[in-house]
Amino acid sequence: MANRVSTQSIERRQQNVAALRVNLYNAGLKNPGCEYAYLGAMRAGADAVAAFEAARECALIQTPADLWDTQVQRRYQSPREYQQMLERQQLEIARLTGLANPYLHVMGRAA
Repeated sequence: MANRVSTQSIERRQQNVAALRVNLYNAGLKNPGCEYAYLGAMRAGADAVAAFEAARECALIQTPADLWDTQVQRRYQSPREYQQMLERQQLEIARLTGLANPYLHVMGRAA
């Protein structure tokens, strides 16, 4: 017999994901899918601190494609445009890696 999930249960989960998405966005993780990385880590037994780090890693992986070096981009970009792209990439990586983990304080851990 299949495990039946009620409509109310699904709606509650959707609301929880929406709230988590807002919380992660407010913490600086604005990339789509970060909430699912967070939830996956929690489901696998991670605490909130480690789950936030999983969401951060997801954001780093999903840094907008136009920031990453590809042969096609280099072929059609001037050296100046290419340099600007690399600078934007480094700024985004620095922004993401520099974000404070908001759960360190909540969980009683030092930064």
